[in-house]
Amino acid sequence: MKQNFALDYVLIAAVIMLTFISLMMMHSAGLHLFALRGYGNPERFFIQQLTGILVGFGAMSLASFIDYQLLKRFSIPIMLTILFLLVLTNFRGTGRWLFKTGTGFSLQPSEFARLGTIIYAAHWLSSRRESLSSITRGLIPFAIIVGTVTGLVILQPDISMAALIAFTGVIMLFIAGANFFQWAGSLLLGSAAAVTVIQTGFFHYAHKRILLWEQVQRFLRGEPISPEYMGEQPFYALGAFIKGGLWGRGLGQATVAPILKETLPSDGIMCLVAEELGFVGCMAVIFLLGLIIYRGLSIASKTEDLFGRFMASGFCWSLALQASIHLASLIGFMPMTGMVFPFISLGGSSMVTSMAGIGLLMSISAREKGRGKGEVYHYRGWDRGTRLSRPRRSRKAKR
Repeated sequence: MKQNFALDYVLIAAVIMLTFISLMMMHSAGLHLFALRGYGNPERFFIQQLTGILVGFGAMSLASFIDYQLLKRFSIPIMLTILFLLVLTNFRGTGRWLFKTGTGFSLQPSEFARLGTIIYAAHWLSSRRESLSSITRGLIPFAIIVGTVTGLVILQPDISMAALIAFTGVIMLFIAGANFFQWAGSLLLGSAAAVTVIQTGFFHYAHKRILLWEQVQRFLRGEPISPEYMGEQPFYALGAFIKGGLWGRGLGQATVAPILKETLPSDGIMCLVAEELGFVGCMAVIFLLGLIIYRGLSIASKTEDLFGRFMASGFCWSLALQASIHLASLIGFMPMTGMVFPFISLGGSSMVTSMAGIGLLMSISAREKGRGKGEVYHYRGWDRGTRLSRPRRSRKAKR
């Protein structure tokens, strides 16, 4: 029978409102940078973001109408494609982007790696749930899968996105029922490995950001710091939240643009929101994203199918972590990162993958509603799923 489809109006309304705020901020950021540099199209960021939003709505519509169970069949091809794109990006030496045009349009494979890893991990965890308590058949293979993706992302280099993918995988492993002590141990070892890599100084930009963050911590504690640090991005980002106050200075009145420059519409978007729309504007953005996450986790909790439950949970937690990292870095809780804010920051790859994830949530919700009505689904063989390797049974079991 045909799948019963029902729109989740709360999800759609929250996404539309966030994208509207995003376009408003892109217009403001464009005017700031146009006035600062004196050339270029002031609506460049607005047009670029509008294009990403339109493509994103297309991806969301497609993902919502296609039954999510079909992704089981393509989970391995999806993961292989992601690995190929990450390797190709590293081989080309173009940083985080596979390509980037002069008009600002680009493709960032690590954003697609985030969603692709969630899909593959959901299938892997749902098919191996009985062996997750085993180190050799559960923890180690899963660590290799997630570690391969994060390792390729780190080499771009993009430490913040690698951390997001890794922590999302760890949370999905815990939700799937992994042994708590193994899970906690892997989390501690992963965190220690990340700190060690940064402290080696191999990634100079990350080491510099940590030094600046240490100065921010001294400033927040009221300790004296060298005046030369006061002109760095972390201090201006923190100052934007203070200057904005409760209601903000008004659209077009931000003062943070000369310091953040090209990172203003992406990495520093919530600074712009804070200074121009104030604390109320920031809370409105956080509330809308929180509403999306709440609806998504609600869908996951009501889903009987483990694949759908793990995929919905993983996507929602990735949104929560992504927003938390973005905000925490701007208010001094952690070093500055290149993490964007979901549905708000400039970035077509992020917008498209985030909206595709929303479409998957609606697909999961629609299928569960249909299941409650006793409907039967037939996919003409397409629902068999990809065959993942399973633990070998002993000869005695075969007999």
